[in-house]
Amino acid sequence: MSPEEQAELLVRARGLSRKRDYPGAIAVYRQLIATDPDSVSGYEGLAMVGFVGGDYETAIAAFVRLIQLQPTEPRHYVNLGAVYNRIGEHHKAAEVLRK
Repeated sequence: MSPEEQAELLVRARGLSRKRDYPGAIAVYRQLIATDPDSVSGYEGLAMVGFVGGDYETAIAAFVRLIQLQPTEPRHYVNLGAVYNRIGEHHKAAEVLRK
């Protein structure tokens, strides 16, 4: 898939997210990631849509992958901690935030 086609997927996913079509946005972000398994933009979008859409399993997996891709980026740890807090896993949130 060309970079232009990947950019179109990203725009489409963001549009679906703005319309609160979270399942649709997740599907498109997954398409993007399938074409580029190291897509930070794809995983960031997937993680945030999972979080706001209540698909916490998806959000956690995406934030974990973002931490693998960018281990020195603090916002990924903070956001993962927020997901754990939301689901009541406070000990996991504290552990992630300590990192």
